[in-house]
Amino acid sequence: MKKITLILIMMICAGTYSDWELTTSATSNDLLHVLFVNSNTGYACGDIGTIIRTTNGGINWTALVSGTNEVLTSMAVNPANINVVYAAGFSGVLLKTTNAGNNWVLQTAGGSYNAIVFKDANTGVAAGLGGIMYRTTNGGNNWVSLDPGIGSVTISTLYIGGGVLFGGCASGKIIKSTNNGLNWTNYQTPSSFSFYSIYFPNDVTGYAVDNTGKVFKSSNSGVNWSQISVHSGTKFTITRNGIDLFMCGVQGKILKSTNNGVNWITQNTGTSIDFYAMQFVNAYVGFAVGEGGAIYRTSNGGEPIGINTVSSEVPADFSLSQNYPNPFNPATNLEFSVPAAEFVNITVYDALGKQVSIVVNEHLQAGKYKADFDGSNLNSGIYFYTLKAGPFTETKKMILLK
Repeated sequence: MKKITLILIMMICAGTYSDWELTTSATSNDLLHVLFVNSNTGYACGDIGTIIRTTNGGINWTALVSGTNEVLTSMAVNPANINVVYAAGFSGVLLKTTNAGNNWVLQTAGGSYNAIVFKDANTGVAAGLGGIMYRTTNGGNNWVSLDPGIGSVTISTLYIGGGVLFGGCASGKIIKSTNNGLNWTNYQTPSSFSFYSIYFPNDVTGYAVDNTGKVFKSSNSGVNWSQISVHSGTKFTITRNGIDLFMCGVQGKILKSTNNGVNWITQNTGTSIDFYAMQFVNAYVGFAVGEGGAIYRTSNGGEPIGINTVSSEVPADFSLSQNYPNPFNPATNLEFSVPAAEFVNITVYDALGKQVSIVVNEHLQAGKYKADFDGSNLNSGIYFYTLKAGPFTETKKMILLK
């Protein structure tokens, strides 16, 4: 049958919306940091000593008793034991739990902290306002003051990349330690502003974003930096989901780059609140936290979900393609073709034939479509998805593997 070309100026999206979804939080206080120690267990901290925890992948959160009312700015996990977690904050507050947050031991050292990291079971560094820095070599039981050699320049963030410690500072400075935080070298970047976030996927390549939204990249272990882009308001976190770079910032901004930070695509979060931190658990599942205790979660890398027209040609027949990826965790794509205007239904069933989700249930024009299916709330196993459109019915099998 001869193909009839539809006249489309741009991709048509029917009923699409962002997959950054607001989840139920356990606080109304601002959240300044988020830390997942595995795919299920995560923490977030913030104003008035707030620490909250999830044990089911961010679906539900519970408030913990931190024992302080000071602002908590950063958290870190002990690499040798995920039940040992640390939090740092203002007024010299350092917290440690050895039982996954059920109890916290309050320690104090120095001034006010913006960041804390742990390189191994024993070695950790906390740093903050006025260039203060403290180091522990016994798992956080004792902290000793260090001089990073930058005077009173505030250290805003810390990161460990490839075993090397890096710090982002005010006045456009980046600091680096190759001996577990004992000694530091500082480098001046083209920026003169504060770096709120740095990210090193290894000990050679690094990214940094300053508080004006300028993004810088280093290809020689932080020695030299060049500006690669600028995005006003995206200043608080730069990170990666294992594949692409992401940034978050004020007024609900979350940006994604698929070419190492040169170009960025704005993801529609559906909110105008300020995001202060974000983390991805894997390539698909990520969290952004911020103003008023807000926690936003994505299960497909923040891509728009819904039903998307993917072809400008009218197909010859009804068809249902094999989902991709398969096996999947937790999201997958279902492609199907409709040769004429018709009411379309795609339903997912478990191995016992019980309906678990309706993916599509609406009238569609002729075209080739892609629908997104999210299995975050389902158990691993075999599932079936069935397309019904007019006289056409087809069923295929897919595997959810968590």
